[in-house]
Amino acid sequence: MDELAVKFPEMSDELNSNNDLILMSRYVEGGGDNRIFLRSFCSKYFNILCRIIFRVPIKDFTSSIFLMKRKILDEVTFLGYGHGDFFLEFLYNVYQKGFKIKEIPYIQKKDDNSSNSKSSPNLIKFFYLGFLYILRVFTTLIRRRN
Repeated sequence: MDELAVKFPEMSDELNSNNDLILMSRYVEGGGDNRIFLRSFCSKYFNILCRIIFRVPIKDFTSSIFLMKRKILDEVTFLGYGHGDFFLEFLYNVYQKGFKIKEIPYIQKKDDNSSNSKSSPNLIKFFYLGFLYILRVFTTLIRRRN
């Protein structure tokens, strides 16, 4: 059975235990990232950079696997454009609004075929998308201040 299907009941239970958003995280104890070295290395250190710049305790801004309560959609705004970088802005805004976020461990599977990956079919695209993610971090901070 797929790990995501196994984790869904745990996520649902955590959501009913006074949490507002449950995030599957590769960077909490028990989680991991088994993708190729370049992808896992860049992801890990990008997430550390996000945690430092945003000054929030979230450890995996790029997981994008989550379960949340409906009230978050009523109160949190974000611009849903980009490759997936919108999710880090969304999580930042959820945290800033005071919602309770809980991360549970998740192990990212090894890449089956990197040619099917949206982020690493070649190094140029990989680094271009990385640049867009970093740009999104700073635009998120600028939008927050306005």
